[in-house]
Amino acid sequence: MKDLRKLIAKVLIPFIILVNFPLPIFAAPIEEELTLQIEHSAVKKAQAGETIPVTANFSVAEGIEIVRIYFRAVGSTPYYFVPMIVSDNSEYYSILPAPDGTVATIEYLFLVKTYNNRIFTSKANTVTVTARKDVSADDKQDIVDASVETTKVPATMVGFNEKTRVRLVTQSEKHGVRAGLYDNKDTGGTSSSGHYHGTIEASERSHLNAWLIGGGVAAGAIAIAAIAGSSSSGGSSSSTDTDTTVSTGVGSWTLDFEYSPCSKTTSQTVACSTEGLVTSVSPTAIGIPLPESCSNSPYGGLADLFTVGGSCDTVTACNNYSSSNLTGKTCAAKSIILYKNDGLRVERWSVQ
Repeated sequence: MKDLRKLIAKVLIPFIILVNFPLPIFAAPIEEELTLQIEHSAVKKAQAGETIPVTANFSVAEGIEIVRIYFRAVGSTPYYFVPMIVSDNSEYYSILPAPDGTVATIEYLFLVKTYNNRIFTSKANTVTVTARKDVSADDKQDIVDASVETTKVPATMVGFNEKTRVRLVTQSEKHGVRAGLYDNKDTGGTSSSGHYHGTIEASERSHLNAWLIGGGVAAGAIAIAAIAGSSSSGGSSSSTDTDTTVSTGVGSWTLDFEYSPCSKTTSQTVACSTEGLVTSVSPTAIGIPLPESCSNSPYGGLADLFTVGGSCDTVTACNNYSSSNLTGKTCAAKSIILYKNDGLRVERWSVQ
């Protein structure tokens, strides 16, 4: 009997644990770990004159660096895109510009870039555009900022209203070109250094394997309960509270210019929604001193970085910002430094 107990302890118990305990290596096949998982309830209809909120969940083993929504009127070119931001519950969120009612359908798809420099896209989803109910609604819409990966901004954005501003991206940002969403002749043949890994079909189902719902989950729950019990039985207690505060651009920012003989200090205020999207920047423009005369010239300032409908996270907004005279930048939660005109003009933004 003693030998039998030893056999059970050495062979049978480890085998039971190996089979039932939900270790990550058994939670999904290796190919699932390496492939992007997308969960999304597709938008089927949109009303002309109304912006379109879109949410989705993404997961991949190496982590996600960038998520974008590429969109266009069906049958038109090129694709435009808006960034998606992630909330505290790991759900990604963004807003597509309002269709103008001149087209019957628009389409959108997701692009995800991982920290391993891998790029995935989703299958395109088609949205039916219905007639607007309130013609005056267009006047109430915020401006949405979109980007395009062509060599120049198209004269018009087919199918969408004029309350959409469009910027050109730099070569390193052209992940859509790398994914084959553009014709090379329209992009100058340049793309990012990412590696395209194909199209993924979104799902509304959970990706947990069926066996996890049975004994594997029960065994895992017992183990977790045992660990929790042991940590609370000692002389000291550990708190599970964590600081979930997201560093955002909310607040009053101060700008200092660093070049002579002109210098100027000014400020702008950034406001954001509870979802972490920019709702306004005021004033929408400031005066920038010109070295030749020291007189002021209109400049968007933070309105060029924190775009309405874009991410309110300071680092994200700063990293997404580009301009023709930008030669370098330093992005932190409470400060932004922009180096322009080959370093002759330095802008230092800070917020309390």
